[in-house]
Amino acid sequence: MKQFDLILSLTSWSKRIDTTGFKYVLMSMLKQETKANYKVVLVLSEDEFVDRKIPNWLVELEGLVNNFEILWTKENTRAYKKYFPTRRKYPDENICALDDDSPLHSNFVETMVSLLEKFPDRYILGVNPSYRNVTTINSPRYACACYRPDSLYSNYDELWGRKYFKDHDDEFYKLLAVLNGSHYVPVNMRNYIDIDKFNQDVKLSTLGNTQYENLGSMWVKCFNENPELGRLFNRNKNIKN
Repeated sequence: MKQFDLILSLTSWSKRIDTTGFKYVLMSMLKQETKANYKVVLVLSEDEFVDRKIPNWLVELEGLVNNFEILWTKENTRAYKKYFPTRRKYPDENICALDDDSPLHSNFVETMVSLLEKFPDRYILGVNPSYRNVTTINSPRYACACYRPDSLYSNYDELWGRKYFKDHDDEFYKLLAVLNGSHYVPVNMRNYIDIDKFNQDVKLSTLGNTQYENLGSMWVKCFNENPELGRLFNRNKNIKN
């Protein structure tokens, strides 16, 4: 049963979780200017945070703030944790999968809830217009997305996604949305998220300057090994809105 207007879901890791930047991002999610009933879910891995040892301020925050939850999962599936464990716990909710290095503007929740209500048969695709296209699939890169319960093809989980797309979880979400034939509303997320404020991807070498070149080969491998998915993707890939 649906409990919330929106869930903001994110994950983090040991080298970022106690930084000023992460605290800033989390507070931007919790201090939204909205009357919507929303929840913030931080998904953490027990494999990474052994014995669930995290900074005390986070434990205290969960006890003080009603709409904040720390959701524990066993395996560390890295960036994929920001969506899949939350979806399993909250199967009926609209979920925004967000990054832990990009603060939200104060109108983010109000805007996303309004768009979801205005377009009841679509999910919200947050596009970052500064990202380049990947020729293989001719699609803009995401900044974030807000998914309805039925937006993504449900046959594959994060372990399957990591097999083909490694740490590029947004590519996997793109695949699942297209396979599902889902329509979306494109939104320039630079109007609602400070995308570059604390961005650490290149510095931490999780993506690096070759990310776009590598992505093309990942898609090729996925479709070569799963030709039926390639055919379904090609049938649905021009769906926009």
